[in-house]
Amino acid sequence: TGFRDLLMDVSLAPDSIIIQRARLNDERAEQDTAAIEGAIYRSDARWRADLRTVARNLRVIDDPRTAEADVSWQLRMRGPLDSLALGGDVTVPQANLFIGRQRRRALALDEDRAADETASQFAPRLEGVRLRLGNEVRLRSPEANVQLTGEVAAAGTLDEPDIRGEIFA
Repeated sequence: TGFRDLLMDVSLAPDSIIIQRARLNDERAEQDTAAIEGAIYRSDARWRADLRTVARNLRVIDDPRTAEADVSWQLRMRGPLDSLALGGDVTVPQANLFIGRQRRRALALDEDRAADETASQFAPRLEGVRLRLGNEVRLRSPEANVQLTGEVAAAGTLDEPDIRGEIFA
């Protein structure tokens, strides 16, 4: 997937980064966008963040061998950098997930425990992140074309989330 027209208005100071606006457009359609605004700042000897991001029909996956997906979201991430909280809504209005076609290794990962520990230290805590599947989300294979719909909510940590809701096929 490709993006174009990144526009940014950012202020830097020794104790803060203020993002007045940062916006990019999907190369397929100018009205399909993602934006972020907010601040990362030092307060009471700790670095904190208060960021809001919005996207509309952004193509986040574009690989016809594995998946194609457009996503819209309204999310907020805030708190100390070592214990951020993420909340909001994510909608997948259109997606195709292909099974049975891929015969190549898409990604190979070597275990790196130090990197995993560092990454998990800064991974946000989920606080009411809701995922909705629209009417054009499909699981496809040479033998099947299954429509998926539904909604789930996630809370907790990324490595042990509490996910509740229903996905219908």
